[in-house]
This record gives sequence, structure tokens and C-alpha cells, in this order.
Amino acid sequence: MANLAKSELLERFLESVAICGWQSIVSEPRQHPFLISLWSGIDALRVRLYIWNISPGGPSTVRPEGEYRIQITGVTSPLLTTPGIQSLLLGWEEDRKVFTAYDFRRHLTFGSSPSIQVRASTLERSVELGYAFQRRTNGEIIVALVQDQVVNYISKQADMHRVGVTEFEEDLLENLSQEDLSNTEGFDHIPSERQTTIAAVARFSRERTFRDRVLRAYSHQCSVCRLQLDLVQAAHIVPVKVPGSTDLTSNGLALCPNDHLAYDKGLLGVSPEYRILCNHSKLEELRMEGFQGGEETLLVKASNTIVLPGRASDRPNPDYLRRGMEVRGWPAT
Repeated sequence: MANLAKSELLERFLESVAICGWQSIVSEPRQHPFLISLWSGIDALRVRLYIWNISPGGPSTVRPEGEYRIQITGVTSPLLTTPGIQSLLLGWEEDRKVFTAYDFRRHLTFGSSPSIQVRASTLERSVELGYAFQRRTNGEIIVALVQDQVVNYISKQADMHRVGVTEFEEDLLENLSQEDLSNTEGFDHIPSERQTTIAAVARFSRERTFRDRVLRAYSHQCSVCRLQLDLVQAAHIVPVKVPGSTDLTSNGLALCPNDHLAYDKGLLGVSPEYRILCNHSKLEELRMEGFQGGEETLLVKASNTIVLPGRASDRPNPDYLRRGMEVRGWPAT
């Protein structure tokens, strides 16, 4: 397991900020903890970064299997706090390329070389879903996150460490990519600030896993022409920018690049009854422009129905299909 120098850990953080579309400047001298200014447009943040490597949790003869940790060394107690500057207490795991974030308020003071444990399963879930949460025995919520969520974490830092404080919230967070959590029974009883954070985390996780879930549901074959060859893409039925779009599997179709483009252009459609349709008015326009080559292939496809996932819950929602046709210029059905 890689053990990076402080300068390298700083670079991983700055790289992550850049991935998020933000800019950064590190104040001189570049000493740990690092004082960093972040900005994007009119939005700006100042942070003090405490960061350590995540490593196996102590001697293998005594540590529980699958336990990792950061060890707070090289700084004195109490940790620094300054009005207007957010203090971050992070770990970095080089192999998985994930951060762990700890509740800074709970670690202001400490004894000699303390360590904070995190489970390997938490790190692995963050790679899969983008975020993962772990409640420690003392009640602290650890947040594990991927690089492109660093700025989101900073923006919601306090709320992030308050989610998952009940067993119900833990159950919700275990199913981040599986359902629309806002419709889950009991969700409206969670305090509003935690609702907002949980919903935002769930939405990102569904976005992150959308492609994998859709391709897996269709066995990596185009739902129109059955092509595989590792060329298939996950297409949104209701486009992302359209109100009402979701990243649920039922708002997705597996399509080869040609059928994906034809679908998005409204030349090829899928009806709420799963029939493949050809937009004859658009095809006629293409004929008039001299672009009719290959129309026979399209017309043959239009006599079939799409390949459907085995699980009913993964199949295209007829309402999404209807809405998808409307926004692509098809007559209402």
C-alpha cells in the first residue's frame, strides 16, 4: 500500500478540487496543515487541510480483518480553528483513490499519536457509489468519498457528518443507488437538513452507477439491434436536462452508438408498449436532403420490439418512454 509524502497528499487534494471544476491556491509556506483558497466563479471557500495516509490498522496480529486507519501524527493538540476557514480532517487511500473525512469537531484535542479506524468495506462502497458512510461506536459519522465529490463534501461538511445517525438513515444510505429515497416511507420524518443531504448523495450515487446498472440490466447488448462487442451505451429515456428525468434504471435504455444517436435525434423511438418506431416524417426530410442511405436497416428495426431486462423493475417505465418521445418531437400517444 502506497505511503505518500505530505506534498503528494496535498497534490491529490488539489487534483480532486480541479476535477470538481474549481481552482485553488495554497498559501505559503506550504506546511501541514495546508491553508488553501478555493473558488469557482463567484463561489469561494477557504480551508485548512489536515491529511494523512490511510493504512492498515496496526499490526496484523492484533487488528481486525479489513480495518484501516489514519494516525494523527506531526501536529499538536488542539487542532487549529480560525473563523471563516473550514478545517478538514481527511485520509487518503492511494490504491482506491478515495478520501475519508472525519468530524473535525470530535478530534480537536487528542492524546499521543491517536488513530481513527475505518472499515475496508466503507472504502470499497465509496468507490462503487461515490459516497459511503460509517457510524463509529462513539457515534461519529465517517464519510468516504471519491475525488469528484471533494468540493460537494466541503460545501455540506457539517450536514454530511449528521446523516446516518439513526438506523433508518443507515438503511437509506445502504441503498443509495437503488431507489428514489424521497418516496421512501418514513423519509419525511427525517429532519429537513438531513433530508436534503441524503437526497443529494443518493442522486449523485444514482448518476454515478446509471451506466453500469443499465448495461448490466440489458446484458451489455443494444436493446434495439442486440449488438454487444463492448460498444453499447446507457441512454437516458427522459434526457438529464428535462424536468422529471431520473437516474433510475427504468429511465434507461442500452443502445449501440448508431441507435443511441438515432434515438436522441427522434429518428428512432420506443413506444410505451416497447415497440421500435421509425419517424417517417423525419425520414422523408432526410430523403429530400439526399441522406436516405441505410433507411432499409431502420425500417426493418421498426418492425420489432426492444429487448427487455429480466427484472421487471429494470424495464423502461412507460411514462418515461411517453415523455421521452414528447421531448424528441414525436406526437403525443
